[in-house]
Amino acid sequence: MMTSGLHRRTEIDTGPGATWAPVLKGGEIVSRRIGRDRRKRAKRYYDVEMIRDFLEHLRWEWAIRHFEVTHGNAENPELVDQLRKYYQKYHTIGLQKANRLVYGDASPEEIELADAVLHQACKVQAESVLKAMDLLQPALEEAFECASAPKRDFFVIKETTVKDLLQRYDDLQNRKQQESGDASNSGEYPINPE
Repeated sequence: MMTSGLHRRTEIDTGPGATWAPVLKGGEIVSRRIGRDRRKRAKRYYDVEMIRDFLEHLRWEWAIRHFEVTHGNAENPELVDQLRKYYQKYHTIGLQKANRLVYGDASPEEIELADAVLHQACKVQAESVLKAMDLLQPALEEAFECASAPKRDFFVIKETTVKDLLQRYDDLQNRKQQESGDASNSGEYPINPE
């Protein structure tokens, strides 16, 4: 079978996942299968430890940035010590870009204002990132558990009884009512039988 004038495919071993490359053979350009061969490739799994380290490293970096912008660029040795293990293990300087204001022809007042704006923006951003990471933590822990399961070809099952689920739902509704001060929705479920 000829394809595009340059590649000649043989009829042997044309299973799924075949990758063909031009090869010079006896003065003629032919193609041969490369990449996947008949031997089964080893399964690849996520490196959960590395992902966990990356996320912890990122969180420490944001915690340091937050500390610096809320404490006048001071340095907290305890926070820096936490980062040191990631620097040594993964040989990376940092996971954030450093800010540099380019003054150009700005006046001293503009520079002072820009510095204050930058510090405030960094503070708000750091608080937002730390809050988002905290909100994601339960989902990440569940994902780490699933990715670390011995039989990764199957879903990890989390069983919940009906009574436990409804109790958690009632607790959530009560908490929402206490936070909002509204007692009119007590006992309502999302599906109204009426």
